[in-house]
Amino acid sequence: MVIVYLLLGAAVLLGCGSSLQRRHPRALFALVLASLVAPLILDHSAHNLVQIGAVLVLLGVEALVPHADYAAVSDENLKSAAFVSFKRLASVVVTIFVIPRILSWATPMWSMSAHGVHPLVQGIVGFLVLDFYLWAYHWTQHRLDFMWHFHKLHHATAELTVFASGRSHLVDATLKLTGVVLISYALGLSPEVFTFGFALPILLLDSFNHSNIDFPRRRWRWLARVFTSPNCHAVHHTPDRDRMNYGVALMIWDRIFGTFELPEARPTVFGLHDRAWGRAGVLWQHLEPVRAMLPSPRPRVSSLPAK
Repeated sequence: MVIVYLLLGAAVLLGCGSSLQRRHPRALFALVLASLVAPLILDHSAHNLVQIGAVLVLLGVEALVPHADYAAVSDENLKSAAFVSFKRLASVVVTIFVIPRILSWATPMWSMSAHGVHPLVQGIVGFLVLDFYLWAYHWTQHRLDFMWHFHKLHHATAELTVFASGRSHLVDATLKLTGVVLISYALGLSPEVFTFGFALPILLLDSFNHSNIDFPRRRWRWLARVFTSPNCHAVHHTPDRDRMNYGVALMIWDRIFGTFELPEARPTVFGLHDRAWGRAGVLWQHLEPVRAMLPSPRPRVSSLPAK
């Protein structure tokens, strides 16, 4: 399974960095869809089925009732789709190297599972705690330079579509997933509670919130005060309002900490002020944050005496 993910991810990455994207964008888009559908043959987990199913359904919704007139085979959309492969790779890394090690630890005596807490209560508590963690993690991504270096590429796209939800730096995605797993362990969530009480709802909402859909409009605006929605999250992707609406599933954290904004209409301009950075290739955007974190070389000082 891991080899399949790696090969498909490498194929999409190479396709986005070659003449295939320029000359045959539809062929590359078909390759992207193949990278989403093919793993279903090997991985029948509920997590994988829901994630891929949600993306395919939302792609159809975007095609039927899009807000902005984006082309499915545009450079921006194909670039975002390539990052989906990177995010899947992060999931594989955590699944193989992190989760087994954590599962080998003894169950904490303070955890809910150690005290026989009902699965429904586990699900509610786990969802609230983990959703707050995601809000706080997202807040640090915009407030700390170290975190912003890696999160920047998520905001680089000028086209907000369902594929943008998977536009994450491999380092960033791995750190965030590792935190989710550690908190789940500390809470003592069972695998079933974690999957159905947290992972699946979060995957559905995250994909939905990045989609190219004008929702909610006037009649359903009250929903945006409780749950994150495409229009509220679209505000977060505008160049000037990216420090508002950090919520992943619930908006209560933004309302509590004063970072909530309910727009009158869906924004239309997305991306970074630095448009050149956003137009750079997939591989460059992945390597540039690492280069930016390295110390700058000191200028060489001549030892010759001044004349």
